[in-house]
Amino acid sequence: MHQLLYLAAWVGVAQGLLIAARQPLPLVIWHGLGDNYQGDGMKGIGDLASEVHPGTYVYNIRVSEDASEDRTGSYFGNLTVQLEDVCAAIAADPVLSTAPAIDALGFSQGGLFLRGYVERCNRPPVRSLVTMGSPHNGIAKFKSCDATDWLCQGALGLVRSNAWSDFIQSRIVPAQYYRDVEEFDAYLEHSNFLADINNERDEKRSSYGRQLTQLRAFAMYQFSEDTTIIPKESAWFQEVNITSGEVTPLRKRALYTEDWLGLRALDEAKRLDFRVAPGRHMELSDELLEEIFITYFGPAAYPIGDTQVELVTVVAVAVASAEVAEELQRAVVGLEGNSTASLAEVEEAEASVEATVASAAAAEVVEAEAEVVEEVPLNPQGSANTTPSLEVTKAEDDFINQKTSLSSLSIKDDFPRRPSYGKLGQAVLLRANYFEVVPTRDLVLYRYSAQITPAATGKKLRRIFALLFEHPEFAPINDHVATDNAATIVSRSRLEKNRLKLELPYRFEDELTPRDNAIRYRVLIQETGVFTIADLLTYLKSTNASASYQGREQAIQALNLVLGRYPSTSPDVACVGRNRFFPFGSNANAKAMDLGGGLDALRGFFSSVRVATYRILLNVNVSNTVVYPEIRLDHLIEKFAVAHGHNAVALEKFLKKVRVQVTHLRTKTDKDGQPTRRIKTIFGLATMNDGQGQPNPPRMKKYAANPGEIEFFQGLPPGASPSQKPGARQPPNRYTSVSAFFEREHNIKLQNKMLPVVNVGNRQNPIYLPAEVCKVLPGQSSMQKLTPDQTQAMLKFACRKPPENARSIVTDGGQVIGLRTPGGSALAPFGISVTAEMIVVPGRVLTGPAVNYSGNAQARTQFGSWNMRDVKFTTGAGLGIWSFMVLHMEGKRDPFGQAGPLPAMKAFYQALGKVGVTAPPPLIPGLNVQVGQNREINDQKISEAFETVLSKTQAKFMLVILPDTTAAIYNRVKFVADTKAGIHAVCVVASKFAKQEDMYFANVAHKVNLKRGGVNQTLEAAKLGIIAEGKTMVVGLDVTHPSPGSAKGAPSVAGIVASVGRDLGQWPADLRIQESRKEMVSDLAAMFKSRLLLWRTKNRAPPDNVLVYRDGVSEGQYETVLREELPLLRAGCKGIYPPDAVKKGLPRISIIVVGKRHHTRFYPMKEDDADRSSNPKNGTVVDRGVTEARNWDFFLQAHAGLQGTARPAHYFIVHDEIFGHRNPNPKTGTTTVADELEQLTHNMCYLFGRATKAVSICPPAYYADLVCERARCYLSRLYNAESAAGTPAQSVSGQPAVMTATPEDVRIHEYLKDTMFYI
Repeated sequence: MHQLLYLAAWVGVAQGLLIAARQPLPLVIWHGLGDNYQGDGMKGIGDLASEVHPGTYVYNIRVSEDASEDRTGSYFGNLTVQLEDVCAAIAADPVLSTAPAIDALGFSQGGLFLRGYVERCNRPPVRSLVTMGSPHNGIAKFKSCDATDWLCQGALGLVRSNAWSDFIQSRIVPAQYYRDVEEFDAYLEHSNFLADINNERDEKRSSYGRQLTQLRAFAMYQFSEDTTIIPKESAWFQEVNITSGEVTPLRKRALYTEDWLGLRALDEAKRLDFRVAPGRHMELSDELLEEIFITYFGPAAYPIGDTQVELVTVVAVAVASAEVAEELQRAVVGLEGNSTASLAEVEEAEASVEATVASAAAAEVVEAEAEVVEEVPLNPQGSANTTPSLEVTKAEDDFINQKTSLSSLSIKDDFPRRPSYGKLGQAVLLRANYFEVVPTRDLVLYRYSAQITPAATGKKLRRIFALLFEHPEFAPINDHVATDNAATIVSRSRLEKNRLKLELPYRFEDELTPRDNAIRYRVLIQETGVFTIADLLTYLKSTNASASYQGREQAIQALNLVLGRYPSTSPDVACVGRNRFFPFGSNANAKAMDLGGGLDALRGFFSSVRVATYRILLNVNVSNTVVYPEIRLDHLIEKFAVAHGHNAVALEKFLKKVRVQVTHLRTKTDKDGQPTRRIKTIFGLATMNDGQGQPNPPRMKKYAANPGEIEFFQGLPPGASPSQKPGARQPPNRYTSVSAFFEREHNIKLQNKMLPVVNVGNRQNPIYLPAEVCKVLPGQSSMQKLTPDQTQAMLKFACRKPPENARSIVTDGGQVIGLRTPGGSALAPFGISVTAEMIVVPGRVLTGPAVNYSGNAQARTQFGSWNMRDVKFTTGAGLGIWSFMVLHMEGKRDPFGQAGPLPAMKAFYQALGKVGVTAPPPLIPGLNVQVGQNREINDQKISEAFETVLSKTQAKFMLVILPDTTAAIYNRVKFVADTKAGIHAVCVVASKFAKQEDMYFANVAHKVNLKRGGVNQTLEAAKLGIIAEGKTMVVGLDVTHPSPGSAKGAPSVAGIVASVGRDLGQWPADLRIQESRKEMVSDLAAMFKSRLLLWRTKNRAPPDNVLVYRDGVSEGQYETVLREELPLLRAGCKGIYPPDAVKKGLPRISIIVVGKRHHTRFYPMKEDDADRSSNPKNGTVVDRGVTEARNWDFFLQAHAGLQGTARPAHYFIVHDEIFGHRNPNPKTGTTTVADELEQLTHNMCYLFGRATKAVSICPPAYYADLVCERARCYLSRLYNAESAAGTPAQSVSGQPAVMTATPEDVRIHEYLKDTMFYI
């Protein structure tokens, strides 16, 4: 145990040095007064840092995860406490805490606070500290606030009353660095922060100087025209007499001469820089920031003890030598063998080893090229089970061997049977995220349907099922029944007749007893199936190909309900769908992160029962979702406004159906004395149409009225009589505002009167509540479309190393799902147990093919990638007549400067020539188009620009230079160019294009060549098997559907791509709109026929074989593909093939479904079998252990995982007329039919023309996905129907206008239709 720990520590030190050498140090940024860590400015600076030093981890310091509260914290708070919290947060961050050092950048007061971090904490240590206009010597005067900045006015209003009071010094941030030389004694006595960190009191803290002198660089920028920091010279520690204007330079102050802070030592070591930034306070140019990032940040030096070891180049230290490793092992093993070794001896040995490591590192520094491999857990579960199940392997082999010949692979079967298992490649052992389900021998599950009358849906239906299981008839057997809360009940034993017909009075969650007029629901329960699980296992273990088990899918569904019962009934676990469970709140396994904008990321687990050869398995995977945070509703609205602005229509959409607990009413208690929550569901905001059928409808002057703007009638309903009870309060029979009502009736004086009220009733009978009396219930998932910032944060949250996910699955996952609970397994009442360890499966690593370029030049591949150094595209295209278009955004800096885009344009077409694209100079001067924030005006200008090109030039290619990555502008360019103008358009971003970087130009060149008909790379014929014969067309199919936030009426779009030759270099495409959310391709016959005709045009004859890779189909739709799409493919062949070919059975069609959204993951068991990111090596294929021998499928991870846990693609053969009847071709190196298909699919992943790496799914499926994504650009007005484009009137009606699409919206221009326009 200790040996592994010490060895891991040693490896961690060595790897830390190597990583530090190749990676820029993390950068922490602290914003200034009145800003927040999520502000656009802060994010833009972080993005720029990452551009200058790719891979920079940027951490924006905050005093609260809530952006609004973080801004408030820049005015109000105790700096000492805030700094302690920041120190703890930095020390706890998984990246910062493990970094050898960090860089720090502080703006205005943030720079001062970062200096405080260096002096007081400095763990991890700061290497370079840069401060921008920071008041290091304090401020002598407070700058006046903007008229609308109430936070600023409130803070400074308090300061002016008495800056030196303990109340002010512990609560108002600017007061804590206020320094008036005329009140110097008061300052020394009462200053809460500045007097201490400047070491100005009599008792000096020597540690402050020691910490500060560890900085490699301390750069202090003073803004030349700063009028915000008074005096501006404070940025350089200068003393200024405000009255006389006399300035005392730092070097003449006692602070420097006596070196209270170590500034003199830094200055003498030439590590203290006095810099000037032109302009006013916080006027920052990209040029200045880039200069700072290049000068002070990035990969440079790593401190070891008191020495600085430069790591500009990669280092290899002596700690990596065999001698140090052996000494480490001897020290540890010596103690491991001594059972009486004391803890002190262990610690002494550890200290000795660390000293050896440090001395070796300081003594020997050499340049080296090395790749760092992350530490891989050899056995994540810590058990002795490190081999695949012998019983499973034998059953798999027996099933394959009992077949007499390949002819038994009859196409009359629903799905083709597996012809063989693959043998090609280097054998590896992997853990899969599956656990074996072990039922008792006598386990029988009874399935029932529950019919509810009157009918109910959604949350009400789920509530009815909850009431059903609270019923006295069901309460005694609750542990033995499970349900989907929709229609199905599963029981361990047969239900008695008295439980089959029940009547339930409906009771809301916050009601102790049903209302007198409560709806009474009748529940009729009928038995629909009986499943003996032992029979299912017998079927799975059978090697008889004709064996069957009726009700297989229904039995699996029953098991899924049973295994999902525990998490779905846990009060602190949110269920999303039927298989995803997310612990929240007080749950010990809850993991959440604020995404900003009023949404949180939540980590949980996916769980699903699967069957494989010989056994039943439980697939468990880490899953992530987006939820509303458990906060007061008014705070949620404020957070939403930070990200989206004050858009009432968008806010209503955001809040609709959110459940809240009201806090202004008296709490009720249940029969056990426990408080019950009063729960309401938000219907929307207040609208002018509310309550229009009432005698006295609400009165308001605008949509989304606030509590003071909306009045409701307080009085008796028509025909009702006043209460005769003594002391009963009578309604006043008048209109009352919501704010007045809450103040009078509930003694609540609303604090957030400007926020809109929410309607928790409905349109006909509204009930209005102020947001601040509502608390959002935890665990509610959100279907809102994420902003780009939220998406980036979500990816950061979800992206974890494979070992981390593996540990979470085994530990937290087992607890959340109920495999291991404090009371034992929650499955015990059902007679089911689940093994505690992930299963072990065999895998193989296929060798990647050599990639060919022009002149048979080959690129060397490593880790599934390669570069194009000194090679040209296999077939270079010509641009012909071309031009360019520059889109300028109002108020955005032009990155081309005074020289304009022509120098970059020249460098670009010269770069095209280097890789084989024939590119003459463009038509000049090109077009300049000014765009702004108005989408309709932008659309019109872009259309007019392309019309100008068509009318005045013969250009058929346009380079479009975008001002940024605004999706609306990009979408319009693609729509006009592809469907209206018939011009190939490639878009680039101005800031990147202006840098004229070879790598960026090369990436763009890949797209240019493909669009213009070129072939980027090829493989040797032997690597493409049957395709190399030139008689096989490869097809990719996909369908894209409307996403959350799409307009009502948005259609689905089907896309098809197909190869046109044996080199697989060109894949023209076609598109069709179809019924919304229909997965099967409706117009497939016509789409497929268009591909056959194009193939025949290119090859003089139609293909003998058609290999279809179908993307986007779930397992439950495999049979639908056979039943609906296969006949359409055959229909598309009519009229294409001559009669003699038809008699021969041509074309032979095989259909392979490509699965991307599954939850199977693999984890290497040995370090040698892992890649640099701890994932399996690229080329890893698995067709045993987690598959069924009766079906033909395999998992293939063709790509190298760059970050996070790699997801293999799942290939399931639903129909085969090509491979099953072929004999393996010795020239391809394959020995089995399975090898031929697996290797072909793997090799094709090296032919994705837009990249110089193997991709995760084979190109036909990838290209089909891309063409569908292009269709989303064309239909962006439907798929991205921003709430800002709506109107309150549309929202009020409850029936927004239906927007429709026509076939013309996705019809590609005649000039482009036979090209890769979508790339």
